[in-house]
Amino acid sequence: MYEYAMATAIEYTLFRPMVKDKADILVATGNNDRQSDDIFDNHTYVETGRKITNGCAWTYKNAPNGIMPELFTMESCPTLSECDYVPKSCSNSGSSPFSSVLHAWEMFQAVDNNTRMEFANAAIRDVMKSPPEKDDSMESFWMAETLKYFHLILSEPSLVSLDDFVFNTEAHPFRIPS
Repeated sequence: MYEYAMATAIEYTLFRPMVKDKADILVATGNNDRQSDDIFDNHTYVETGRKITNGCAWTYKNAPNGIMPELFTMESCPTLSECDYVPKSCSNSGSSPFSSVLHAWEMFQAVDNNTRMEFANAAIRDVMKSPPEKDDSMESFWMAETLKYFHLILSEPSLVSLDDFVFNTEAHPFRIPS
C-alpha cells in the first residue's frame, strides 16, 4: 500500500521546474519519509525526498528577498527529467519549509531580516517585492511550525532520533511504536 501511495504521489504531485540553471530539483506540496529507504529497500523515495528538499532550498535562494513564497507557479518540464529553460511567466507571493544546515541558516536569516519588528515577526504581503511590505500581524504558523522546523534542522542530529520518532506536518514528534 505504501509503495503504491508513494508511486502515485511521485507521479501526480511532483514536477521538475523549468529553471535556467537546470537544477536537479522537484517541487511538490507533499513530503517524503526518510525511513522508506530502509523499510522497502527503495532508494528512489529517498532520492525523491532529496530533490524536493533541494527544490525548497532553490526556491528560497532564487526569490528576491531569500524567502520562499507560500504560493507560486513555475513552468514545468514535460517529465521529471532535465529540460531546457524557456522563459515564460513565474509569479510568486507569500512565505513558509529546508535542505542542508547551511541552506536552513541562510533561509532563517532571510526570513528574520525581512520580518523582524520591535516585538515580533511580521507577515509579509509579497516576498517578491524588495523591500517587502510588512503586515501588522504575525502568522499563526510562525511559532507553531516555522520556528520549530528551523530549530530541528539547525540542532544536532542527536536531538531527536528519526529511528524512534516521526513528525507530523506541525513538527510535533510522535514516538514510533516498537
